[in-house]
Amino acid sequence: MNALRYSVVLGVALLLPMTTFAASMALAPASISPKVEQTFTVTITADPAGVKGYTTRANVSFDPAQVNLVSFSFASKWIPLSQAGYDSEDNAKGILNKTAGYPGGVSAPTALGTATFKVKAAGTSTIRV
Repeated sequence: MNALRYSVVLGVALLLPMTTFAASMALAPASISPKVEQTFTVTITADPAGVKGYTTRANVSFDPAQVNLVSFSFASKWIPLSQAGYDSEDNAKGILNKTAGYPGGVSAPTALGTATFKVKAAGTSTIRV
């Protein structure tokens, strides 16, 4: 009898409308033209879309044949979550993942941090977040 009751409650819960809150991420500047061997910095901004967010994760990808990640630094007040899968930098694969929490939360676009890259080769490349 209890198993049936739990199944019915779970079934009803799955039928209820669900709201998913997800921050969007943006990079600035949108375009830059550095030369080979020069470094450049991009700011990663989290936008919780008007809903108070307490944690966010930035998944950044880049072409490792074109650029290398030199460093990443969080903006003030962000508390890094340094655990496997939530915090990684891989120049061989072109991946930067950073996760952090913000005490009290944010409800407006807020800079998460800055990433510095170095140009390895001439050409056009895209950095995605």
